Amino acid sequence: MISIASWKRRKFNEDLLCRVFGELGLSLSDEKVMDTFKQLSSYGAIAA
Repeated sequence: MISIASWKRRKFNEDLLCRVFGELGLSLSDEKVMDTFKQLSSYGAIAA
């Protein structure tokens, strides 16, 4: 079960990362970028 705070943190991180990667011209279809995206999107969230 995921807490609401963790869910909100992940959604905020995903939005921020999409903006940053977009400004840098990085595509989420790139495997290295997607791995980094997945790793950083849970930053600050409580582990399940």
